Amino acid sequence: QIIEEGLFQKVNENYLNLFLRKKGAKKSKVSFLDDQYKDQAEFFSAILRDEISFLYFIGNGQDYKGNDEFAKPLKKVFEWFDSHVIVLFPSSKPDFTGFHLRKIAMKDSNDDLLFEKKMVSLIESFNLGISNVNFINNEISAENLKSQLPKDIFDKIINNTEGKFSVVQTSEQDKIIKDIVHNKYYEGQVSITQTNKLNIVEYFKIEELSDGSKRLIELAPMFLSMMETEKVIIIDEIERSLHPVMIKNILKYFSETNGIGGQLIFTTHESNLLDLKLFREDEIWFAEKKDDYSTEIYPLSSYPIHHTKDIQSGYLQGRYGAIPFLGDIKTLLN
Repeated sequence: QIIEEGLFQKVNENYLNLFLRKKGAKKSKVSFLDDQYKDQAEFFSAILRDEISFLYFIGNGQDYKGNDEFAKPLKKVFEWFDSHVIVLFPSSKPDFTGFHLRKIAMKDSNDDLLFEKKMVSLIESFNLGISNVNFINNEISAENLKSQLPKDIFDKIINNTEGKFSVVQTSEQDKIIKDIVHNKYYEGQVSITQTNKLNIVEYFKIEELSDGSKRLIELAPMFLSMMETEKVIIIDEIERSLHPVMIKNILKYFSETNGIGGQLIFTTHESNLLDLKLFREDEIWFAEKKDDYSTEIYPLSSYPIHHTKDIQSGYLQGRYGAIPFLGDIKTLLN
């Protein structure tokens, strides 16, 4: 449940509270800076569920369809998060649907699919032996499609006439794509070209690669978006399936490269990344579980630290908190 939520706008040196929502004894109470919206505040306080963000409630365009003046800045903020922030969880799977659709849409164009080429170049730099990522769209007739798919899935894709494309996943990376505008069907597949040190070329499905290779291929378009746009990429457990030296080198590249337009925010259990050569003190934050099982986050900059300090060693010694403490395992096993 949400205990407190607010949005502030900086005007000159002052901060205006556009809305404030606080958890009360029974319900959340919503208030606005402008008293003329008192009735709306009471209405929202009555219907807002404890687990729903008020910013989401106002901004998503589904729960609230009004156009009151107080809602306009809230909708702008929500739209910014919706269009700029990408979140990647540890359980996320690589999804290259957008690449398939782009290739279909640009099929008759002279566009050289520059983003895809840059992504492949970035993957090559990871030194995995991967020389190409192939997004293959094989056209298929409706008759052949009917013989391959279960009836409910076939009916679903055939009967969908909304939008430009309809996509049905058939395996981890394989999919059926309907080009609704041109009434054509495609089998979408991802093929990996790998060239070993003996210059022997082999082809793999992405499912056949190691978890680490799949993870890097998954991260590549995210990293490229961050480098070339103002996207904010949030990655939970960035080190999952990756060697500590590799992920540290990738982060080092980003920290030393000028002109990156976006931002990377990530969580990690990898203490090897606690390095002041990579990050400023205010860029490193710790998460400490409190006695009531809530989590407190605080920056490294809240500690007096000399620039030569070994942060990793200090952290592992418990100097900055955020260390898990186990009970007596022998007692637990007896």
